[in-house]
Amino acid sequence: MKRLNDNQQYRETIILYKDQIKKQKKQSTSLIINQVLKACIELDDIKCGKDIHKNLSSYMLNNQFIENNLIRLYMKCGDYEKSKQIFLNSKNKSTPMFNNILNGLVDNNQCNEALNLFKENNIPTNEYTFSILFKICSQINDKYSLEFGKEAFNQMPKNYHNSIVVITSALHMFTKCGDISKAEQLFNEIKKKNLIVYGAMMNGYLENNMEQRAIDLFFQIEKPNEIILNIFFNACAQLKTKNALNLAKNVFDQLVVKSNDLLYSVLNMFIKCDDLKNAEILFDRMKRDIIAYGSMMKFYNIKNQPLKTLELYERLKEENFKPDKIILNLFFNACAQLKTKNALNLAKNVFDQLIIKSNDLLYSVLNMFIKCDDLKNAEILFDRIDRDIIAYGSMMKFYNIKNQPLKTLELYQKLKDENLKPTEITFVLLLDACSEIGDLSLSESLVCQIPESFLSNLYIRNALIDLFGKVGLPSKSKEVFDMIEHPDNVSFAAMINAYGLNGMGIEAIKIFDKIPSNMLNNAIYVCVLNACSHSALVNQAQEIFQSIPSDQRTEQIYTTMVDSFSRVFLFDQAQKLIDEYEKYHSPSAPMYMSILSSARNAKNILLAEKIFHRIELNFRNNESYLISAQVLLANTYGLIGEKSMSSYIRMKINPSNTKNTVGCSWTVIDGKVYKFRAHDRSHPRSSEIYEELDRLTKKLIEHGYKHDESWITRELDENETTQSVLFLNMFIKCDDLKNAEILFDRIDRDIIAYGSMMKFYNIKNQPLKTLELYQKLKDENLKPTEITFVLLLDAASEIGDLSLSESLVCQIPESFLSNLYIRNALIDLFGKVGSPSKSKEIFDMIEHPDNVSFAAMINAYGLNGMGIEAIKIFHKIPSNMLNNAIYVCVLNACSHSALVNQAQEIFKNIPSDQRTEQIYTTMVDSFSRVFLFDQAQKLIDEYEKYHSPSAPMYMSILSSARNAKNIVLAEKIFHRIEMNFSNNESYLISAQVLLANTYALIGEKSMSSYIRMKINPSNTKNTVGCSWTVVDGKVYKFRAHDRSHPRSSEIYEELDRLTKKLIEHGYKHDESWITRELDENETTQSVLCGHSERLAIAFNLIQQPIPDRIQIVKNLRICGDCHSVIKLIAQIYQRLIVVRDVNRIHHFYPNGNCSCQDRF
Repeated sequence: MKRLNDNQQYRETIILYKDQIKKQKKQSTSLIINQVLKACIELDDIKCGKDIHKNLSSYMLNNQFIENNLIRLYMKCGDYEKSKQIFLNSKNKSTPMFNNILNGLVDNNQCNEALNLFKENNIPTNEYTFSILFKICSQINDKYSLEFGKEAFNQMPKNYHNSIVVITSALHMFTKCGDISKAEQLFNEIKKKNLIVYGAMMNGYLENNMEQRAIDLFFQIEKPNEIILNIFFNACAQLKTKNALNLAKNVFDQLVVKSNDLLYSVLNMFIKCDDLKNAEILFDRMKRDIIAYGSMMKFYNIKNQPLKTLELYERLKEENFKPDKIILNLFFNACAQLKTKNALNLAKNVFDQLIIKSNDLLYSVLNMFIKCDDLKNAEILFDRIDRDIIAYGSMMKFYNIKNQPLKTLELYQKLKDENLKPTEITFVLLLDACSEIGDLSLSESLVCQIPESFLSNLYIRNALIDLFGKVGLPSKSKEVFDMIEHPDNVSFAAMINAYGLNGMGIEAIKIFDKIPSNMLNNAIYVCVLNACSHSALVNQAQEIFQSIPSDQRTEQIYTTMVDSFSRVFLFDQAQKLIDEYEKYHSPSAPMYMSILSSARNAKNILLAEKIFHRIELNFRNNESYLISAQVLLANTYGLIGEKSMSSYIRMKINPSNTKNTVGCSWTVIDGKVYKFRAHDRSHPRSSEIYEELDRLTKKLIEHGYKHDESWITRELDENETTQSVLFLNMFIKCDDLKNAEILFDRIDRDIIAYGSMMKFYNIKNQPLKTLELYQKLKDENLKPTEITFVLLLDAASEIGDLSLSESLVCQIPESFLSNLYIRNALIDLFGKVGSPSKSKEIFDMIEHPDNVSFAAMINAYGLNGMGIEAIKIFHKIPSNMLNNAIYVCVLNACSHSALVNQAQEIFKNIPSDQRTEQIYTTMVDSFSRVFLFDQAQKLIDEYEKYHSPSAPMYMSILSSARNAKNIVLAEKIFHRIEMNFSNNESYLISAQVLLANTYALIGEKSMSSYIRMKINPSNTKNTVGCSWTVVDGKVYKFRAHDRSHPRSSEIYEELDRLTKKLIEHGYKHDESWITRELDENETTQSVLCGHSERLAIAFNLIQQPIPDRIQIVKNLRICGDCHSVIKLIAQIYQRLIVVRDVNRIHHFYPNGNCSCQDRF
């Protein structure tokens, strides 16, 4: 048994013991018992050890060696009371047994118990006893125990000073209590120092923040081992100086053997020293584990490089590491840092796939939802987690940020119902919510619930100052302010703001004058200038502004001073201040908005127009400010009685870009908040409210009140047409065309109503109706505006005929042709009717093109297969004007001209955080069109690292797989679409159609028909294929095999003659473009020749004379057979034929070539 134990074969020892018991059936010897107990201790087989203990005779129990092993056994399983009982009951107490019990108590974190036991016993000690004692004192680490340890050291036999074990333990104790001089004295007395002693001393230096001494001591060691090297690198990491970092690098570079533990230590040092470059190099070279990944991910988050964190997350999964709780927390923190929709979606996907979700992890995800502004998911998760007061605080703060104070109040009630104890921060958040609601009675009822002990807290007092100011009781704010012995700058700012909000500017200035100069900051300056502004104290504001050091005058401070001037209509001074600011800074939108707002109040339309145009010029890419400025300008026109101009400006605002703030007011009655919108009738007591409103209006009129109609900023019709216009807009916004048309025909129409309906028809893809309305408004002698012509040009773009478009362009007044909106619409129009040279003429007339101009011009070239020209325009665009629309247009242009290398170059130069789904899709399309499917798939894989799968990308590959007749790829992509978008009926049906077409193209007509049969007809909304052409200013539409036209017999006769001529010129029908099985009475020729574009061309050919330019628009993609036919027709008849299909414009030239170079 001893030999087995010596060979660490402990399980065999126990087996041998059990066999011996079975065979001999008598009590074992003490030697056997000791050996089996040792095996049980080593294996942690506590059950076996206890069983042996239970069966021991009293004689055996008195054996000191067995007692010793039993003490060790019970200490190993944490039953130190049992060990202590054995020790205290023993009649054979010895020094080794005493050392064992002390050591066991230390291992079980019972150092105080161990120290008491040491004091209570007079058992002889040895050097090992003292080393344990010093260890005990070090771990307790309080004044009393360390003093006891020092006293014990002084009384310790002198010969123990030669023991390395004792001295090392004493060294550690002295460094723990901060007595470095005593530790150094001991260290210097040791003549033969080994690496353990050096390590203890170096560690002591580190624990006492004496890193340089640890480094100096390191260089006295001849051959440091790995432990010493780790301590050295830790010292350099703690020192964090450039010199320490260089020393560490030199030592590291000279090492021959570099274990992974050592590499981790060096990596940790690079991280602590903020040396990202070397940390990355080392991380890539070392054998990484999950801890190393965690360290680097945390470092990237600290360095505000969350994308790198996400890359590491993907990398560790590729290396088959399973993300643990720490990794997942770092991952979610990185997503929270990014705050993008894509990062949020990625985090949701990871979170949804987790099986075990600890509460720590749930808090991390909740924090991410909050930082990413995802209220919906934050609420869902908050309801699911085991909530504590911190989680409640996070959600209350989020509701406050989202301007939902009532939700904050609901949470406060909920946490009380869950018996959670509100903290001071809970009440601060509650007071912030009350400030937003703004009701005194409600606020006072909640303030009463704050515990007395909290009311002295500075954060609570500051929140109370702010609250009482915002509920209109600044005197209460002052009472709270006066209770603060040492106000901080938040206290001063809150008090000044409380006075300012309530129009008490003089009192605000008095508080400001009491603030020590070293406490003045941006917030205080802004608050006091605002207070002056709201009390028209412009001279005092100027004086304060002049006293602010020039290097502390922020944009906010300048804006507030500009506002002070503007509110009293001192516009020249306001402009001078803006000019001063712009000497050294970029223009500031809030400053101009401040002047524009006051110009409206002053009814100064000239100034309003001037400032609006400056905003247009300086902030053309800031949609939010542009829309706000347009609204202010419209209101200014409304205030001076120019209602039609006001309405016209409002019509130019793109509703898709506006996020209207719905006007509402609220009040608190009996502790409940009631909200009202304009003309609101949703309240249960609405009838009483409106009756009271009528009585109130009569009383007001009796007291001299007169309606000020200048505040109505739109036109009114004779018999309360305000209501009619509102209903018309409602029908339009609800996409109710039928009722909109009925109402439009009934109302007294003006140019604005016409504009609304024309825009609605354009949205509904009914451009002919738009043209009819244009004719109708002229018949009613209404004067078209610039916006009328923009809508007309948009309709003409949809129709797509050059001659019709030119006839409409001729009707635009000369004065309107310089308008940027009209010019942009013209660029778009001429591009879509196949005349990009005309687009370029208009583009060149624009002195300062905006990003819409650039996008329209690039798109005009792209549609017409002029990719090189599109790229030239792209390269002229200032970098600050580049946006998603421009990137998509130029990549589309490259795609349609097979300029895949140029597209790649442009794509690579787009910043990664600006690469939208649209941009990725267009680049995938560029690869797919030239059948570079592997590259397309790699791009999709790159996109899906951080985003959910995108259906348009897969549809793009599937479409090109059809063109390439690659059925294997088509099947593969179709199944991916089935898997990823199983709930998206629209994409699934489109994918089935494309797959069916692919089978048809390779001749598998039966398979194609089978797939089409599987499509549920109730779910399909087929787009009926049709083509249209314009002859003598009139639009003619044709469907496949259409015979509804009055001249159908002539058209089909022409079609027969045309087919014969085509065959004479070598045409052969390409039946692969027929995607279904033929009926009995059908032929390949009859099916293909009846396509709608051929009917439209035949109709042009029966005209006398035949037009020089034949123009067709088709709502679907042109088929390959028709493409070949039209090339031949253009050559036979020596005519230019322009066909716009759903993808691009084809120019079929008289030489028999097409501009698309057969890429369609």
